[in-house]
Amino acid sequence: MGTVRDFKDLLLKESRVSFGGQFTQRSEAHRAFWKKLNDLGARNMKSQPPESVPDIDATVHLTDQEWTQLEAEFRQLR
Repeated sequence: MGTVRDFKDLLLKESRVSFGGQFTQRSEAHRAFWKKLNDLGARNMKSQPPESVPDIDATVHLTDQEWTQLEAEFRQLR
């Protein structure tokens, strides 16, 4: 469906915040969810060092199932 970057951008837009720090300040659950997204974004780091690409999150493609599960988790935070 998209990349981790696409999901983060959607999440920020729907949360009406400008950057991840604002999102994580809402609650511990928001912070844990953002960490989960960061962990997903890091799964390509062994094959693609972050310094070799402008945005490592943009290199990680989520499956339809992952995207749907993340959407459901995000909806529970609201």
